[in-house]
Amino acid sequence: MRFGILLIRWMLATSFLVHGTLKFVDLEGTIHFLGSLGLPPLLAILMSIGEVVGGIFLIFGILTPYVNVFYICVMLGSIFTLKLTRGYVSGYEFEIIHIVMNVAVMSSYSWKKWIQFY
Repeated sequence: MRFGILLIRWMLATSFLVHGTLKFVDLEGTIHFLGSLGLPPLLAILMSIGEVVGGIFLIFGILTPYVNVFYICVMLGSIFTLKLTRGYVSGYEFEIIHIVMNVAVMSSYSWKKWIQFY
């Protein structure tokens, strides 16, 4: 079971690392997009940093449950600011899958240990 959770953790890490990197590549576009939703520009920067650093942390098993909480918040924010009206399919399906994966990983690692590679 631990190997399965490790694979899920690495998949989450890859997903958020890629999405965070894409936000950095077009940071101005990200700031503009979030601004069109009524969100402050600082949020775009913090999300980009959080997703990239969190992705790296998940790869190495650093502060895993805490990173998962951050990612759950990002996914909930995406659902409630952008995707809720679209429905499940072609709407917030991706976010729900990521939330469930984060909960699975979060519940499989200790909150007391800072580093847990496996």
